[in-house]
Amino acid sequence: MTISSKLPDVGTTIFTAMAALAAEHGAVNLSQGFPDFDTPRH
Repeated sequence: MTISSKLPDVGTTIFTAMAALAAEHGAVNLSQGFPDFDTPRH
């Protein structure tokens, strides 16, 4: 069974752009809602 994309011609998204900027500047990428590591409770 093949699953086809519902977004075949989306191109560059804000998430792609923000991830690239975060990587370029050594920043934490919060553009997708949450970090991929544990954070302080407060």
